Amino acid sequence: MSILFSLDGKILLHKLANNELTKKNLDYENTLKIQQDQISKIEETIKEKVYSVLESDFLCPICNELMVKACTINCSHTFCEVCLNTCLAKRPVCPLSNFS
Repeated sequence: MSILFSLDGKILLHKLANNELTKKNLDYENTLKIQQDQISKIEETIKEKVYSVLESDFLCPICNELMVKACTINCSHTFCEVCLNTCLAKRPVCPLSNFS
């Protein structure tokens, strides 16, 4: 009879240990999910900031559109080829010289 109680006790201890491990595993999975969600949000924020910077770097300061056939002049300003040629035909200086 004492062998049965001993086995029952060991089975109960194993079940309790198994339940504890299952709970810890669920806690770990929840923590991992939260961290993955936070990483995804950070990655999205970084992408948005990078795209914003890149987009502003590729906008023509004359037409405020993405540059088509970008041309950089001696002062290091860059414009669409058509915008630049149109401005230079009217006045042969950098179109941003009024703003500098």
